[in-house]
Amino acid sequence: MPPPSKDRNEILLAARGLKKHFAVKGGLLQRAIATVHAVDGVDLVIRRGETVALVGESGCGKTTLGRLLLRLIEPTEGDVLFNVPEDVFERMRANGPAATQDDGQTKELIRQYSITRRRRRSMKALRRFMQPVFQDPFTSLDPRMLVKDIVAEPLLVSGLATRPEAYEQGARLLEEVGLRPEHLYRFPHEFSGGQRQRIAIARALAPEPEFLLLDEPTSALDVSVQAQILNLLKDIQRKQNLTYLLITHNLSVVRHMADRVAVMYLGRILERKRTAELFSNPLHPYTKALLSAVPVPDPKRRRERIILPGDVPSPIAPPAGCRFHTRCNAVLPHCGWSPRDIAATAAHMFDPSRNPDASELPPLEEVTIRGDEVLLLRYREPATESNRLGVEALVKARAERPEGIAFRAIQYVRLDGGRILLEFLPAKEPELLEIVPHHFVACYLYPGVTSATN
Repeated sequence: MPPPSKDRNEILLAARGLKKHFAVKGGLLQRAIATVHAVDGVDLVIRRGETVALVGESGCGKTTLGRLLLRLIEPTEGDVLFNVPEDVFERMRANGPAATQDDGQTKELIRQYSITRRRRRSMKALRRFMQPVFQDPFTSLDPRMLVKDIVAEPLLVSGLATRPEAYEQGARLLEEVGLRPEHLYRFPHEFSGGQRQRIAIARALAPEPEFLLLDEPTSALDVSVQAQILNLLKDIQRKQNLTYLLITHNLSVVRHMADRVAVMYLGRILERKRTAELFSNPLHPYTKALLSAVPVPDPKRRRERIILPGDVPSPIAPPAGCRFHTRCNAVLPHCGWSPRDIAATAAHMFDPSRNPDASELPPLEEVTIRGDEVLLLRYREPATESNRLGVEALVKARAERPEGIAFRAIQYVRLDGGRILLEFLPAKEPELLEIVPHHFVACYLYPGVTSATN
């Protein structure tokens, strides 16, 4: 890998097909019984000198993605590329993830710039260029260490300075973040939350990094202190040409700090765009719902609030197809409806003992889900063609109702060995594509978006 200090290439950090799955263990032997899809195929580019904001609901994988980019945790799949020339990255992107299996040249380029393929021992030289500022300043600082040792530690671990030199630089850094040199001889508990976060920023700046991961750096602070910390970060970025990845829930902070925004939902990025243009013209239904929740500082103006139904699905069993389709107000039949979306309704709808409209059907014994595309109805008596036509009529009647969008995804009703088989449209996830120049969206509402598996 080229030395970052000498070759300051355009793309500082990039994620390529990045995934992180966590095993859920249970039982007496603590075996894996399920998998949490925390990050599930993310592509993200962070260019030198810019601030990219990563936004989304709690639990969507933002912090996990940030930790993957710093290689604080190991990815399940994919690569994190560091300090990549623009032309080299475009060659990798043109070939696509699938091409890396056969294209030896692309594989060699990825191996050259990937930090996830390096041995952990060789990562030590790169750590100084990528530093985190964590969310909670009350837990991210060691309560048993003096501030002088906290700020000096990155310099000593990286071998960048002797201890007297590290203490001298620590005093200079404290002044740079708005504290005084005498604060070096105090413990973290002697400071307020805003002062602690300034110390955390000074610690991150100590090894002269090129990239800072800001994981909700102001969420634990008062509003007045938040503004001070954000202005400090912008001032430091301007002076030192730093690159930021800002993880936050606060869209007002995003508008103030970020050059570009990536919107994340359930382990996937749904939309990516420059900040001002995203706020003025969001395209994805999820982004529109997020922005509708931002307060308008004008009592005479009223913004139409988009209320999303239900909760975020579990990352243990994410929805098939588009991850957002179960809560979307503009959902289409081919967005990824599956048998599990209607299984409970089917148990009532196709049972003559519960639904008078199904009186011509025999008693329903069992509803079975087979994969993501097939729902099986088993009746007490073997189903006939007449029963199949009855089920098909019920499906069509339900599909015509406003809330029957999931039933419009049923493409066939067939007989299958005495059972009735309901087959759904294949569930395919939309690909993140450039809809208009520099505006990437993963949504079937826009022409040109295809499935990620095509």
